[in-house]
Amino acid sequence: NTRTLIEPNKFAVKHIRDQNISVHNRFLDDSFLENNQTKYDAVICRHVIEHIDDYGAFIKNLSLITSENGILILETPSLEKILSIGLVRVLSLQHFQYFSVYSLSNAVINNSPLRPLHIDFVGTDFILYFNKNEQNDFYSKYANILDSKKLLTQNANAFESLINNKNQEISSLVTKWKKNQNKKI
Repeated sequence: NTRTLIEPNKFAVKHIRDQNISVHNRFLDDSFLENNQTKYDAVICRHVIEHIDDYGAFIKNLSLITSENGILILETPSLEKILSIGLVRVLSLQHFQYFSVYSLSNAVINNSPLRPLHIDFVGTDFILYFNKNEQNDFYSKYANILDSKKLLTQNANAFESLINNKNQEISSLVTKWKKNQNKKI
């Protein structure tokens, strides 16, 4: 069982080298693929894809290093969860994009032979599992989650309601503060 890490950050790699892990201190790009023909049975990508500008090429490269019977696991912040609870503080300028379950599933399908198998939700994140087997019941099993128009509309409405409530709270606080200031004069 060989464990391999592909990590461009030299500081992150420094702490891994002594843990019986083969380390490639570089990006998963075409140059890496030209020099490495290894296929992996499990490819795990946690909180990376939202930082990738050309996620289509990245997904293609992930599929190229995933063995024929292997599995790809992608974890990323959930746009639906962020909007539904109004957690705007987690929105980051370091992220090129945010994904819904639907949009990430489609991005993988459109850029690789991988097909979605399963979804897990952890806090404000989701984890999607993919393999190269086209025979699965993913879409029927998760139909309620994949109704993106309905979900995004519900989440946008919830987010708008949250913003309106916060605006009312702020207006109320400003009004109270102004009254207190007038009393002091």
